[in-house]
Amino acid sequence: MQVALTSNNEEECDVPEPDISQTENSCRSLKHGRIGEMPPTKKQKTILDFQPLDGNSAKQCTESVARFIVGSLQPYNIVESQPFINMVKTLNPRCKCPFIAITAHFIDEQWNLKSFCLSCTVFQDDHTSENIAETLTDILSDWSLDVAKLSCCTTDNGANIVKAISLLNVPCMPCFGHTINIGVNKALKIPVLSKAVARLRKLQSSIAHSWKMARNFKEAQEFLQMKVVSLPSACITRWWSIMKLCRRFLDNQLPLCKLLQTNSDKKHLMLDNNEIKAIEELLSTTNLLEEITSNLSGEEYTTVSSVLPLLRKVRRSLQVVENDSSLQRQIKTEILSPLERYDNNELMTLLSLSSFCDPRFRLCYVENAEETKKIALERMSSLYTECPNSSNCGERAVKQPKKGLEKLLEDDEETEGLDDFLPSSKAETELKNYLSMPKVGLNENPLTWWKLNEHNFPVIKVLAKKYLAIQGSSVPSERIFSTGGNVITKHRVSLLPKNAEMLVFLFQNKKLI
Repeated sequence: MQVALTSNNEEECDVPEPDISQTENSCRSLKHGRIGEMPPTKKQKTILDFQPLDGNSAKQCTESVARFIVGSLQPYNIVESQPFINMVKTLNPRCKCPFIAITAHFIDEQWNLKSFCLSCTVFQDDHTSENIAETLTDILSDWSLDVAKLSCCTTDNGANIVKAISLLNVPCMPCFGHTINIGVNKALKIPVLSKAVARLRKLQSSIAHSWKMARNFKEAQEFLQMKVVSLPSACITRWWSIMKLCRRFLDNQLPLCKLLQTNSDKKHLMLDNNEIKAIEELLSTTNLLEEITSNLSGEEYTTVSSVLPLLRKVRRSLQVVENDSSLQRQIKTEILSPLERYDNNELMTLLSLSSFCDPRFRLCYVENAEETKKIALERMSSLYTECPNSSNCGERAVKQPKKGLEKLLEDDEETEGLDDFLPSSKAETELKNYLSMPKVGLNENPLTWWKLNEHNFPVIKVLAKKYLAIQGSSVPSERIFSTGGNVITKHRVSLLPKNAEMLVFLFQNKKLI
């Protein structure tokens, strides 16, 4: 079994899925009741009580708001107004509800990839690796799951979570989408790109907040016989939304120019040639990344076996070539830098074995094929040794009584063929047969192939169930925070943590009800 672990205190794996969001709940309201009327009484904490400490800033922020309401006789609902929310975000922009989400993934007897939400629980302790490791162990223990039997744990790249997994002695799979996200965000901080994107977002915001400009933009598109579309908003922490905005801008430069010509006071919003060129180079360099990260965001099909082929694809597409401009070289360098973590020997072995177990790839994308075959043979031989007569590792055919010459010469035959029954020999034969099977199409479902061929490869199928259940990204557990965001709304900020946990858990596992 494999688990995916995510804390909403870390940056999300940024893949192009609009439903993904963190359970982020800014300080939009205070507890009901008159301040100072009665001494504080002990009661169970609600969502509002959980704010990450940043020195004394959280306390000072709360006290300041309380004094403001009491001193100026303001109504409590002022905290729900947008100006007030903006002010609080300025004072403490990192106000969050600390939750940790864990999903479990495994392949059942029918070769279906199953996923379940084990927990989305409030995390009150300091977010140290030791506390995270203890919480993970406790949650698994509640489900009678042994940490030692986990094949892998997929997480984002938060240092505390990565260290927590290492403390449990469980192989750790960094989220591929989150790793790409780190690199792209580093590239977007290159000064010329940062300036161009900031100006583009300002242009989009001006049109979105002016009905007159929005109308004129639509009329300009119709006049030029172009498809009527709007400029999408872009979130600075979601790189793919920025790419969509950049792409839409390049496609609509003519109607935008016509729009700004009719609004002389807005002409300064148009990007200059250098900024437009920077955006063009950004898109030409990163055009594959959005599709690649999207392909790894599923949880009903195997994804880990695709990481190695896609990693190779990304590195090849971002390889610096002679014609690259200085900006393109910088972009490629920044995106490739975080991918170096996949060169770790232990992680590369895990990725190689995962691709080996996928009949679409086998050893095609493995850099050191001979070393991977050697490791696979060792593990297969070990399985044959552990369960020589098990149905999971193959059963010997029932021997028929021997007669005639067969009976007279059986001693010689058994001596000569003795090696065929050794675990290593059986493993070599099975491996050879597996690698010689016809090629499987890249769009085929590898689990469907295994369902039809599992009896031919009794030991490799055990490895396949172990490795193909691993998630290539931590998106499945992060989707829980999207659910959490729908549960913990501004109208339900007093929801008790245990009730929030229960609602999220039931919704995520509703397919079992």
